[in-house]
Amino acid sequence: MAVSNNKISNLISSQVPFFVRDDHTTFVRFLEAYYEFLEQEDQVVNSIKQVNTYYDVDLTIDDFSAYLYKTFLKLIPEDAIVDKDLILKNIKDFYRARGTEKAARFFMRALFGEEIDFYYPKKDILKASDGKWYIQKSLRVNDTMVESVADDSLTALEHFIGIQIRGSSSNTTALVERVDRFYEQGTLIDELVISNIDGTFENGETVSGSWNDVESVKSISANIFSGILNTITIVNGGTGYSVGNPVILLSNTGSGACAYIAQVSTGNISALTIYQSMSGAGYQNTDNVVAFGGGGSGFSGYVSLVDTSEQYHPNTYNLAFSSISLEANTLIGNGKYSNLNSSLTDPANNWMANSMSYWDYTNTGPVLLLTIGSAGSGYTSEPSLSVSANSRIKALGILGRMEIYDGGSGYAKGNKIEFLNVFGGYGSGASGNVKNVDGSGTITEVEFEEVPGHVTGGSGFNQLLLPVANVISSTGTGANIGVTAILGSGAVLQTANSSIGAIERIIITSRGTNYEDASVDLTGYGDGNANANASIITGVYIYPGRFLNDDGMLSSYNFLENRDYYQNFSYVIKIKKDINKYRSAAMALIHPAGMKMFGEYTSVDQLESFEPGSDTAAANRYKYTTHTYTKINGATSSSNTINISYTSHGLSKNANVYLEFRSGGYNNVANGIYLVTNSTNTNHFLVIQPTSTPNATSGSVDVGVELT
Repeated sequence: MAVSNNKISNLISSQVPFFVRDDHTTFVRFLEAYYEFLEQEDQVVNSIKQVNTYYDVDLTIDDFSAYLYKTFLKLIPEDAIVDKDLILKNIKDFYRARGTEKAARFFMRALFGEEIDFYYPKKDILKASDGKWYIQKSLRVNDTMVESVADDSLTALEHFIGIQIRGSSSNTTALVERVDRFYEQGTLIDELVISNIDGTFENGETVSGSWNDVESVKSISANIFSGILNTITIVNGGTGYSVGNPVILLSNTGSGACAYIAQVSTGNISALTIYQSMSGAGYQNTDNVVAFGGGGSGFSGYVSLVDTSEQYHPNTYNLAFSSISLEANTLIGNGKYSNLNSSLTDPANNWMANSMSYWDYTNTGPVLLLTIGSAGSGYTSEPSLSVSANSRIKALGILGRMEIYDGGSGYAKGNKIEFLNVFGGYGSGASGNVKNVDGSGTITEVEFEEVPGHVTGGSGFNQLLLPVANVISSTGTGANIGVTAILGSGAVLQTANSSIGAIERIIITSRGTNYEDASVDLTGYGDGNANANASIITGVYIYPGRFLNDDGMLSSYNFLENRDYYQNFSYVIKIKKDINKYRSAAMALIHPAGMKMFGEYTSVDQLESFEPGSDTAAANRYKYTTHTYTKINGATSSSNTINISYTSHGLSKNANVYLEFRSGGYNNVANGIYLVTNSTNTNHFLVIQPTSTPNATSGSVDVGVELT
C-alpha cells in the first residue's frame, strides 16, 4: 500500500483564520484530530487520495485488486495457476493476440501449466491436381577454381551455394540452390542445382561467381562439363529384339557412350507363316507344331492342311518295318525262343515273318496351313518352331522333295536324276527323272521314281547331309536341282506377330564425353526396323519431373472435405486435458471467429520399473505400469507352477499377481504379470502366465498382489 505525506491534518493550522488559531486552539486541535482519523488507512479520505495509485497493480490494495481482476480478467478461470498480478499487467498484449496460436499457448500454460500442439485438418484435405510438380535443372561442372587456384575439394564446390553465377560467353545467369557430388557409371560428377535461369548456357563455357568471406570478397569458377549422352528415346520399337542387345551410337565428335536394350515387349504367338518353298515334305494333318525358346510358354498348334497333289512326292507309301532288333538279346536255348512272340511253336518258320510290320503312310505332303490351338504368353523374342512329324517316317530317311533352282536348257522329258551323297552323307535306293520341260528344254518339273526293292525316294538319308541331285543328259546343260527335305522334315515356320520383342526400354551404362550430336543404330539385331533418337546435354541438365509430395493423389493420406472436421476453417488443440475442462474459456478468450474448434486428448505411456519403495512404509510395495502391488511371502515352486500360500489378500481364480524371479532353476521366464489359474484350497493358489508356462523347478520367488 502507498503512503502519502500530503495530509489535510497537517494543513489545518495554516488554513484557518488567524483569530481562530489564537482564540480557539481547542477547535483547531479538534479539526486536526478529525482529519487525522479520516486519513487513517482504509478510511474514505485516504482511499480517495490514493485512487489513482490503486490503478497500478503493483501498488493497489487487496480490495481493489479484486475489482481489477473482475474488470479485466473476467474470463480467466479463477483456478488458473499463474500469478494473476503478472497476467493483469500483460493482459493487454494477450487480448491483442486473441485468435492466434501464441494466445492459445499462453492461455493453456496459464490454465493448466501444459504445452499444446495444433493440427489443422485442412492440411489433409484431398484436393484435385494439388501435387507439387518439380523439374530439377542443373549444370555439371569440372575444373573448379577458387581465387584462380584449382581446388577440387567438396568444400570449394560448396562455395557456389547461394550465389549467382554467370556464363563467360553466353552471359547467362542463374542462382545456385545447392551442390551435389556423386558417381555415375564410375565417373565423379560435380553438379550445381540452379534456378532463376536467364538465358542459355553454352557447352564448355566457364561459369563464375563470388561470395563474401570474413574479410574479403572471393571468386569461384568452373567449366561446364557437357557434351554427354542424356537420353535415348525410342521412336519405333521394331520386333524380334532381345534383352542385352547392344545399342550402337554413331557420332563424328564424342566417344565412350554405351547403352543396351533392357526391356522388350512380351506377347503370345497369335499368327504363323510358312513359305511354299520351305514347307517341307511328308507331313500329315494333325502333326503338332512345337515352339522352343523365346522366353514364353503355353503355345500349341498343329498342321491343319497338307498338299496331297503329289507335285513333290507321292501322298501314300506302303512301308515295311522290321522289329528284328528285339531279338538282339535272345539267348541260344532261351525257353521263350522269340522275344517277338512268346507263343511261337515253330520258330524256325515263323520268327522272321513275325519281325516284320507292314503299314501304309497316307495323305502326306508339304504343309499348306497351320492352326494355333493356344497362343501361349510371355514371349520376349520369336521362338524356334518346328512340325513334329511321325517319328518312324523320319527315321527311315526317305527323300521327299526337290526344288528347281535353275532349269537349264536342252533337257528332255524322262532324263534320269541321280543322287550323290555328300562327304559324311549316306542313304541309297533313290532315283528321279525329269517330268516336264518347256520348248527350250528348260526343266519345269521333276519327280522321284521307285527303284525295285526300295521305297520311292530311297532310305537312310539325313536332313543335315542331303545328297546332290545330278540330271543325266547328253544335250542339257545348266540345270541346278536341289534336294531340300526328307519325309517328315524341311518345313521352316515363322511367327507373324508384330509385338514380340519390340524395344521398350534402353539403359545407358556410360554417357561418354564431347558429343555434339549422335545417332542410334539398331539395324544389327531383331528385324532391324527399330528407331531411336539420342539427346545430348549441351549446357543445362534437365531431370525428369517428379512430385515433391503425394498431395492430390488418391493413394495418399488425404480425406474428402466435409462439413465439420475436414474443412478449411477447423483446428484441433492437442493437450493432455479433456476438452470439456477448457471449452467455455477457450471459446470466450482465444477462439478465432468463424473457426470450429476440436480438442484431442494426448497421453504418454509411462511404464515404471518394478522396484521396492524407498521409504519404510512403502518398502514392501511395488509399482508396475499403473498398478500397485504389495509384496507377500510364502511362495514356493514345483514343476511348471508357482504355489502361493497366503490368505489375507483374498486371491481367487483369474486374479493378477506380479512375480519377480529372484533365483533358482527358471527357464525362459521373465518378471511380469501372471494369472491365478486355479486354487487348491482357500490358502493355496496355482499361478501361470497367460502366454507361456513357467518352467519352475526350484528357487526364490517374490510375489506382488494387486492393491485394491
